[in-house]
Amino acid sequence: MVSDRFHVEIVPLEDSVSPGGQYAFPQKTVKIDAIAGFRDLQLPQLDGLVVALDWVARDRHHIWGSAVMVAPGVALTAGHVIDEMRCRGFLAEAGGQLWAISVHVADRVELWRADSFTQDEEGSDLSLLTLVRTTAASGPPADCPLKFSLARMAARIPGVGETISLVGFKAAEVSFEHSALMGLALVGSVGQVTDQYPQGRDRHGLPNPAIAVAARTVGGMSGCAAFDAAGHLIGVISSGLEESVSFVSLSWPAIHVPIAPKWPPAAMPSETSLAALAKDGRYGIEHLDRVRTWVKDGLRITSISDTNVGENSNQS
Repeated sequence: MVSDRFHVEIVPLEDSVSPGGQYAFPQKTVKIDAIAGFRDLQLPQLDGLVVALDWVARDRHHIWGSAVMVAPGVALTAGHVIDEMRCRGFLAEAGGQLWAISVHVADRVELWRADSFTQDEEGSDLSLLTLVRTTAASGPPADCPLKFSLARMAARIPGVGETISLVGFKAAEVSFEHSALMGLALVGSVGQVTDQYPQGRDRHGLPNPAIAVAARTVGGMSGCAAFDAAGHLIGVISSGLEESVSFVSLSWPAIHVPIAPKWPPAAMPSETSLAALAKDGRYGIEHLDRVRTWVKDGLRITSISDTNVGENSNQS
């Protein structure tokens, strides 16, 4: 659904919680009934779980990619989305500003400022964004704690034949004058896993563990969320091929990447990781005990014990 009724004013960042303000972070699974196909979704359908990455410069919005909320003030996206922004100068001091936009139920819109970008040292196509919320949100004021949805991750490699749902925003470039018009379009694509790449597949730009999914994706969906049939987050879109096959970078290699969340104010550890947050009960990761990490020659190595890796999986 493309909508122009959602508007946001860029206001100061939230550096302290308002008196009496309360936040809740429900962990959600995302299940799409279809077993195949590509279609538009309603913008509030995922209640802010998937966000649009919007580079704003001068009088234009550039919806450049997608991301998925994985912890309070933390989103996961594809590393190449951030790399391309850097290469084009988008993230330079004079190049504009990167924002993340989330659309919730009751037409509530949240605007987030990207604070930092952290990529896996192993060179995987994964990047964790720390975000800071602005002090104002659209929609009626909440009489109860504001809710910010988080995806529940599964640390595993989906098997061939499993159904995977891909949800993200279409690319767009929209100009505005006095108000910030956001031409957002949320789409979903569903298909089955056709190949596993536990060691990555360099010739498709996949240096990290990945899967191929027989599902169509379009521009802007890079970094979008990939959910298994149980609704757990298993990765993010890395690339598409001829509109018929999409490649998903699996999310579990990112769970031990150091992050420094800044939001909610004074509520998060200054240095942590998704794995540490899961152990503290702030985030949910299924099969966390299967993931192992160690340091070799100054590099962090991450591996997984997974029974879904088939004997004939593609290793190249």
